[in-house]
Amino acid sequence: METNKTNRGRKSNEIDFEERLPYLLELMTIKKLSYTEFKVRVSKEFDVTQRTAENWWKEIRTRLKERFEQESEEIINEHLTRLFDLLERSKVKGQSRVERETLQDIARIYGIEQKKVDITSNGLGVSLNIILSKD
Repeated sequence: METNKTNRGRKSNEIDFEERLPYLLELMTIKKLSYTEFKVRVSKEFDVTQRTAENWWKEIRTRLKERFEQESEEIINEHLTRLFDLLERSKVKGQSRVERETLQDIARIYGIEQKKVDITSNGLGVSLNIILSKD
């Protein structure tokens, strides 16, 4: 009985993917392969379908995003803790300038700062000509 050569590839399970994950991450992050380059190369190297390679690409991107979001949230929380500590120390020492600047930084992180908007010139440069002579 002949095997069908057009149906190349084989089903890959979760264990295979987890074993290959470090190499696949390297292809995406260090070698910076594009989506198309990734799916063609991975399908050839691991004898899987291009659809499987596409699914791997999506899964890796999802994991990278989750990891980045977690790290970014941890960094923001650590920064806020330090700012609140600085705010408390500046209150105790009576350093109003440091206290004000720290409050501005905290407001900026929370996105509640008031931004000044120029409503007269729509952000364009304004030139003033003052004539001091009497003619």
